[in-house]
Amino acid sequence: SDAEPVSTPSNRGCDEEEDEVFLLAKAYFDLKEYRRCAHALRNMPGPKALFLRCYSQYLAGEKRKAEEVVELAGMHAGRAPAAAP
Repeated sequence: SDAEPVSTPSNRGCDEEEDEVFLLAKAYFDLKEYRRCAHALRNMPGPKALFLRCYSQYLAGEKRKAEEVVELAGMHAGRAPAAAP
């Protein structure tokens, strides 16, 4: 009939813990700490957590690639031009 399912303390605690982990991961994501976000979600079930973890891993790779471009540009800019013969 119209009876709502009863949540037991153990089930409720698990859901609350998952919600807290997801919120922590979301905070890391918002701060552009993508690797931390993915790490926080490593054992989380569910499609939202899986998506955020995979997307965070992708963005972490893109962020690292951009950092490497800046590093390489700085290295090339610091070199003295080769002397002409």
